[in-house]
Amino acid sequence: MNTKNQNIAKIIRASDRGSTKISWLNSLHTFSFADYYDPDNKGFKNLRVLNDDFVAAESGFDLHPHFNMEILTYVLEGELSHFDTLGNSGTIKAGEFQLISGGEGLMHSEHNRTKSMTRFLQIWIKPNARGGEPGYQQSSVADLEVDSLGLLSVSSAMTPYLNLKSDVEVKLGKFDEANNIDLAEYGKRAAYIHLISGNLALKFSGDSEEVSLLLNEADGIALYDISELSLSNSKGVEYLLFLL
Repeated sequence: MNTKNQNIAKIIRASDRGSTKISWLNSLHTFSFADYYDPDNKGFKNLRVLNDDFVAAESGFDLHPHFNMEILTYVLEGELSHFDTLGNSGTIKAGEFQLISGGEGLMHSEHNRTKSMTRFLQIWIKPNARGGEPGYQQSSVADLEVDSLGLLSVSSAMTPYLNLKSDVEVKLGKFDEANNIDLAEYGKRAAYIHLISGNLALKFSGDSEEVSLLLNEADGIALYDISELSLSNSKGVEYLLFLL
């Protein structure tokens, strides 16, 4: 399988991720985070953090601050109890997204108050500007709008669901059946794809030799240009696409 293409910035396999493991948390880091530092892997464009977090029962992140960062959380299993100093509190369940805009500063806590493990993706995105009012938003996958390619529009600067204070757009691919889409419709854009579950085949067309590669569960790929890229999956796949 030919995997060499000038549009590919880097491929991060699940087994290549860094990790933080303590008594109540197993966190797998796609990019440099906390004690895991790779000078060649400090994010991709405005996408700075992508952690796959497994939080033990009756534990979690105590009250702590955030500034000048958009923090998107996608709960995959279990649920999280949220509290912040803006007065927001509630529960984010599996299949739901949370967006915290750090702005000029706020504090929040996220706890798993159940008797079983909770798993979620923690994603940090650099905003367009520093400062501004902090904020909190929440949305369910069931409420998201499907775009012309069949992907769910999670967040952008214009979405009525989760208003991201960044030019980054976040899409969710969630298909029960085999599917093939051509990303040329999104134009000449950089992107990052994180495969949550299943298998995803990527194929580049164009003037050069055709390039194809396969992503497996928890693999990721950073791309400079998706204008000649198509994605194919068999039954049962879920992935996040960040348009950067």
